[in-house]
Amino acid sequence: MDTKLKKLSHSIIIKIILFALIVASFTLMVSGLLMDELRTDHSIVSVLNNDSFYESQILNSKIYSDLHRINERLELNEKLALTKQEGYISEERIFNKAKEDYNINSIEALKTLEEDVIKEIERNLIDQDVAEIERNLSNTTDVRYLKYYLKSDLVELSNTEDSMARAFEPSEIHIIRNQSRNTIAPDEFRVNFHGFNYTLDNIHEKTDIFYTSFPNDVLEDLREDYNLTKSIVGNRLRLSVIYLSVGIISLLLLMIIIGRNAKVESVQMNFIDKLYTDINLTILSILVVTYIIIMSEFLRMGLNEIEYYFPLTIFATVIGLLLFLSIIRHLKNRTLIKHSLIFTILAKIFFSIQNIFNMGSLGVKIILILGVYTVLVLFSVLIYPLTIVAIPVFLMLLLWVINIKGINEIKTGIQKIREGVLDHKIEVKRNGELRKFAEEVNCIREGLKNALMNEIKSERLKTELITNVSHDLRTPLTSIITYVDLLKEEKDPEKQMKYINVLDQKSNRLKILTDDLFEMSKLKSGNIQTEKSKIDLVDLINQGLGEYEKSIDESDLEFKLNFSNEEYIYVNADGNLIWRSIDNIFSNIFKYALENSRVYIDIESKDKHVVLTFKNISKNGLNISAEELLERFTRGDEARSSEGSGLGLSIAKSLIEVQNGSLDIIIDGDLFKVIIELEKYKASFDH
Repeated sequence: MDTKLKKLSHSIIIKIILFALIVASFTLMVSGLLMDELRTDHSIVSVLNNDSFYESQILNSKIYSDLHRINERLELNEKLALTKQEGYISEERIFNKAKEDYNINSIEALKTLEEDVIKEIERNLIDQDVAEIERNLSNTTDVRYLKYYLKSDLVELSNTEDSMARAFEPSEIHIIRNQSRNTIAPDEFRVNFHGFNYTLDNIHEKTDIFYTSFPNDVLEDLREDYNLTKSIVGNRLRLSVIYLSVGIISLLLLMIIIGRNAKVESVQMNFIDKLYTDINLTILSILVVTYIIIMSEFLRMGLNEIEYYFPLTIFATVIGLLLFLSIIRHLKNRTLIKHSLIFTILAKIFFSIQNIFNMGSLGVKIILILGVYTVLVLFSVLIYPLTIVAIPVFLMLLLWVINIKGINEIKTGIQKIREGVLDHKIEVKRNGELRKFAEEVNCIREGLKNALMNEIKSERLKTELITNVSHDLRTPLTSIITYVDLLKEEKDPEKQMKYINVLDQKSNRLKILTDDLFEMSKLKSGNIQTEKSKIDLVDLINQGLGEYEKSIDESDLEFKLNFSNEEYIYVNADGNLIWRSIDNIFSNIFKYALENSRVYIDIESKDKHVVLTFKNISKNGLNISAEELLERFTRGDEARSSEGSGLGLSIAKSLIEVQNGSLDIIIDGDLFKVIIELEKYKASFDH
């Protein structure tokens, strides 16, 4: 029996029924209360706040409206009477009108006008004022309920033929005010009459007699309506209490069974529960506030159709209830805090720091500890400035712990070397065998480190070679592919030729790169033959300058060739290879030399060697070492935006070395030097 009851209570049908009961109860309660409030003549608030019919809004609003209309008509009629009296129009108004019509510039000039003219101006002004007052009178609302009679020094107004007080006294509600009487009946109405005193006092100050009464037949209809409304409101309030009770009971039951399943003991979550709980609460709060604001605005606008309120209430209740039940499920599952966005962010930060501390090296841990400690100390400085002294003390203690002396340091050093930590140097300050032993271990470490650095450098060069080759080959290849695609679609012959020129340029560029790469590969493998002969180096340089004459003119560079006084300077070299080396150096000068600068070429003959030096000013800052410039695929512009392959100097160096020569680079600020040393030719080489 218990199992069946449990299955029934935890079924989805029961949950849906309870959910629907909550939505229906709240919607009916709110709609019922609002419909009474929208009926302004007998709203819930006015009925509940009034103990008697004479306090009701349905009666007082009508009396107040009619008194206000009577006062308005009295003021306009008195103003109309005053307007018709002689001397009402001031001299200033007459002057202003005369100034407009007769071009009068002063009061003295006004007196020169004929009396008939001045009276005509005055009559016109009076007619204007009378017309305006009568227009306002015609726009005033008629007195609807009160029967009244009043008389002042200027006017006598009434909406009835009766002018005697006894004609008004038979009415249950009447006001009699004259020089001998001041009566407000009945007494219950007098007690609640303070709200009309201001308007009534205005009427009384302007009149000698004021009689008014509320018709008994209309009064009886209003009393019946008031009693009926009070009964309806009472019944509706009782219904609202029932709706509220049903809603609360249904909500409590739903809170108990929500998230539960007869087959599974654990709390069952759904897709809404994926929303972070703090985001959920924020949306729920915004929903409630927005609902209240919209409903208040509807009431203020006087919208009295239930169609405005009913759908809005159902929508707000359904969404709000879904969000609220999600919070209840998280409470049951004990994930209300854990599933919040704030908790999730803080937890990720905490675990990230914990992972760094657990998995990081000793140095990382030390940096982490120092960072946290420093932040704490900086915060504490605001309260205890002397705590800043704790930082150097803490650092000293930390260094003392790390730097263990003696044999323990040597043991640790050997262990680190075995593990591959070759930057660790054993420090033993005391003299003796222990220190000599430490120095020998350090020498072993240094040898291993040098061997390892050379290997790392070799691997780095291989990696850079692959990276740079990929980059430099891909750039023209990508352009070729792109322009081939454009050429397929283009119909304009002019643009087709433009694309073909670009393809030709990029193809040549790709050929140069592959040729350089192939040549570099042959040089590094040693698979290249040399045929040395007698070469006139001065003549070779002059030929090169002549070949590059056009490039020299376009670059605005001035070349200066200096050589020894000897008539001829011969070297023992392979003419083809030496020219390729010099050609690469010339190419490098045209790409990277500063415009409008000089390039110096010096040839110096020594006993056994000939030194060829190229000097130029770089147009870009040389933030790179000479050794790096001689590496493969290294350029003077780190952005690799020029057309070079980065192999020029490396190829030149290799070509010179194949001929038993040397090529070195010297960088002095922006001054760039290439120094080539070649074997000097001797007559014995011919035999």
